Amino acid sequence: MSFTKLISILVVLFIGNVFAELDYNNPNIKTIVKTKYKLPFPKKYDRSVLKEAYKGDHKLPTGLVYALEKKGIYIDLWKAEMAIHEEKLNLANKYLNSARKIDPKNHMIYWLSSKNLMIEGLRQEEKATKIKGKLFNSS
Repeated sequence: MSFTKLISILVVLFIGNVFAELDYNNPNIKTIVKTKYKLPFPKKYDRSVLKEAYKGDHKLPTGLVYALEKKGIYIDLWKAEMAIHEEKLNLANKYLNSARKIDPKNHMIYWLSSKNLMIEGLRQEEKATKIKGKLFNSS
């Protein structure tokens, strides 16, 4: 095999791997997302119990799909969403602040910040009205 043919084959293989689309319907999507893309996947997520919103719906969270497709701050936003889901509120704030520095006009940052703040307030002691008031007035 000539050197030129070898290089051509390697280029085709490389380009094929770079542009290969992720099969969202793959039954091993959780493992692929965690290992290949190093992104968190919701615990106990069972899309078999979900109904299709439209024909061909892969029934995955929009935030995850944005992180996989759009990348950039959407990776931080997805990590923040998962941190909120796991009630790791300080970690969520770290990701949200990072995203805010890059794109302060992105509405998802403020939606997730509000959700994070609400969870933090709800997790306070029932009689901790001063703490709750301070939290909710800080926004």
